[in-house]
Amino acid sequence: MATELERLLSTCEHGNHGEAADAVRKLAAAGRFRELTDLGGQLGQRRQELASQSHRLGSLLDEVADTLARTPGAAAIEAALAVGALPDIAARELVEHCHPRAVTLAGTLANAQEPALLLDTLERAMQRPEWTLPDYYMAVTLPELTVHELAVRGARCAEHPAGQRTERNLRTRSHPLGWLPVTLDAIEDDYQGHTFTRFAGGMLDARPAETALDAALDRRLRAAEYQPGSAQVAVETLPGWFELDALTRLGADAGRPQEISPGSALARLLRAAANGGCYGFARGRAFGRLQAWTSAAALAGAPAGIDFAGAVAALRACRWFTLEGWSDCYEEVAVVALRPDRHTLASFLDSSTT
Repeated sequence: MATELERLLSTCEHGNHGEAADAVRKLAAAGRFRELTDLGGQLGQRRQELASQSHRLGSLLDEVADTLARTPGAAAIEAALAVGALPDIAARELVEHCHPRAVTLAGTLANAQEPALLLDTLERAMQRPEWTLPDYYMAVTLPELTVHELAVRGARCAEHPAGQRTERNLRTRSHPLGWLPVTLDAIEDDYQGHTFTRFAGGMLDARPAETALDAALDRRLRAAEYQPGSAQVAVETLPGWFELDALTRLGADAGRPQEISPGSALARLLRAAANGGCYGFARGRAFGRLQAWTSAAALAGAPAGIDFAGAVAALRACRWFTLEGWSDCYEEVAVVALRPDRHTLASFLDSSTT
């Protein structure tokens, strides 16, 4: 087998990635997971020794991890986690800066594997030394990250020992993901199958604003229109209460406010953070969910240090709006909160996502 692995590594180093990737998939189809785990280890070692081949070897390492993660069954999951424990992938960085390979691997496992089987396998993995971290180390492991990726996809992880262990570990280590429950709240009703509708027409028209809210949003939109590539965040106090009923006249027009549910606002923010874009990297759905809640709670005016239940209440107390069709060059993220005082408008407008 050593000769076969050497031949595969040589194929990759000579630029024949397609041939090497085919060989990896054949090994997985034959159930030769231990050999793929060994290959992953050798790829990681070679990457350190051969800087000029780092990209090619890294691409094949990605292929090994992805193939194992997509192959059904506990043995393939165990092998994927073993490859994920390599220094090139292991999600042990502080706070939220997980290696992109770990984020991708966790998401692929959550997408491809049967949830109950995956949770059972993750629970066993969490008890092993390579996935056990000291309480003072504010980090997340690949199995814990995978549990959160499953949660965003609708799995009720809080009812499983792996989910309970994940919540306990992350809270003990004071990791930001520990703030989130590992089962979706009822307010998070718009994650699955959420799509973004774009209107034709590009720039805003020049019609006079019809309400104080409309005027404030126009100002924010025009600022974002001419500064693509960076998020525009603002909080404004409106001059007096405005008539919310006026929004019904504006909702049908591109670039005008359309009322949405709190869950739809969260889904828009989640999509922006999870997918990244040309001005940022993809953070995956687990960290995307955390950032969506952080942003939405701030828009709602929730105080720092609020718990998850308090954030849910703060979001429900606001009215939420989106604006479509204000950019013809970028896919937009436009989420606006009208706070309970009916005077304060908080907006998050970003034309940098793709």
